[in-house]
Amino acid sequence: TTFTNYFDADGQRVRVTTYPNTGTRIEAYAKDGSTLSVSGTAVSPMNRTYGVNTDGAYTIEYRLDAIGGSNEWVKTYFDMVGRSYKTVCAAPSGTPFAISHFNNKGQLTNRVDVDGVSTLYGYNPKGELAYTVIDSNRNYTIDYSGNDRIAFVNLVSTVEASADGLRSWNTVWNNGSAVTSQMRIAYDAANGFRYVTNIAPDNSYAVSITRYGTNVSQTSSDSTGAQLGQTTFAYDSHGRPNRLNDARTGTATNFFNDADQLSGLVTPVPVTGQSSQVTTNYFNSMGRIWKTTLSDNTSVTNEYFLTGALKKTSGSRTYAVEYAYDAQGRAQTMKTWTNFPSGNPATTTWNYDTYRGWLTNKTYDGGAPGPVYTYTAAGRLATRTWARGVTTIYSYNNSGDLSGVDYSDSTPDVAYGYDRVGRQTTVTNGSAVCAFSFNDVGELLAESYAGGRLDGLAVTNGYDALLRRTAVALNNQPSTLVQYGYDAASRLATVTNGSSAVIYAYLANSPLVETVTFKHKRVGS
Repeated sequence: TTFTNYFDADGQRVRVTTYPNTGTRIEAYAKDGSTLSVSGTAVSPMNRTYGVNTDGAYTIEYRLDAIGGSNEWVKTYFDMVGRSYKTVCAAPSGTPFAISHFNNKGQLTNRVDVDGVSTLYGYNPKGELAYTVIDSNRNYTIDYSGNDRIAFVNLVSTVEASADGLRSWNTVWNNGSAVTSQMRIAYDAANGFRYVTNIAPDNSYAVSITRYGTNVSQTSSDSTGAQLGQTTFAYDSHGRPNRLNDARTGTATNFFNDADQLSGLVTPVPVTGQSSQVTTNYFNSMGRIWKTTLSDNTSVTNEYFLTGALKKTSGSRTYAVEYAYDAQGRAQTMKTWTNFPSGNPATTTWNYDTYRGWLTNKTYDGGAPGPVYTYTAAGRLATRTWARGVTTIYSYNNSGDLSGVDYSDSTPDVAYGYDRVGRQTTVTNGSAVCAFSFNDVGELLAESYAGGRLDGLAVTNGYDALLRRTAVALNNQPSTLVQYGYDAASRLATVTNGSSAVIYAYLANSPLVETVTFKHKRVGS
């Protein structure tokens, strides 16, 4: 990579960066050091202008298209103390903007996005942020007894640490019950070792050992102390991890090039009588993988644009695909083959809004029409129209959540309801209403239906003190009760339903399932 600096005819500094692949980045700066433009073959082009009007000082950033067009821009205003307080976006008409408000103490009190979704902020007497509120009725006031979504300090979780910093506890509270994880740290200063033990709520634990900041081993065990897995690390003379030994599979060997990139990997021998699997990576002048040779001596080849974006990939065990991009780096076309490299590829094309850069439509090979999209001023999906002419209209509540989906054909419309935490609590689909309830940590407790084909049906979930799901059942069919059991490491051990049971066993030193045993007890036996 080479760098060249010079001054243009206006006395402005220009910096040219030329990369090993001949790609260039050209940056022009004003006399005060602010960026005026970025151009070249390795970047997405951009210009900036600066000014002042009655709203304050501003910066406009133009994202240029392939012919230098500047329809896509963002204008940012700054107040007298340099805070960004207003953002104006490009649009075919009007000047949509987002704005932030501050009080006389310099605290952010309100932020309104381009769709009008308002977020309020409240502070305690110390000046610390105490409340973050989604202003559901948009009255710019925190309604503590209303429907505003108020996030504030509440005993949902507790983090504690010992005075010496060697022990810590993380507690999640569910209906007043504590679920606690622990971390313990110990040192062998004379030999440079650090031992970190993470203890899960079920008392299973993992021990990580490092020496002078490099990994030595990682070992996991269940609550009885039985080892579940272990990996040990060895390093070459440059401190690179060149050998990783797994207690179950054996030793994998890494090879590195002079740039410390992983150039090769040799896996452990799968089973006696077989050979190791060898993978080799080849890098181009920019340090990107252009070819990977697999263990069967076949390979995958990658091509790149000067910008670094992937141009084409083909070879063994993969579908050949080729991409093209617009000036701002967005995928414009994708070519695929049924029998690469012969035959003509099928081309998929994506088109984008010239003002905001959002995806507006997609076409398939030969120009066959695909879906068409429109958006709200803030970028939320507003409509989707299929090629067959059916349009889906999306609506949002004052909090910015998806509240309704309306179809132009006979498909039943859908409506969504939310609680003050922002969790989806109801889904109305035509005449059917599905309701959800949750515990304090957000786990689904029940799902019930009213109306429609599932009228009267309810599904309930049960959880143990460690927040593991232990049961699921239908309200009108007791025989559907399914119960779950766990081993000493909280891995799924049993699933039972009446007289039937499924038992899971795991490979030693591994989280992988080794056997699944089905059992059924005959009635009367």
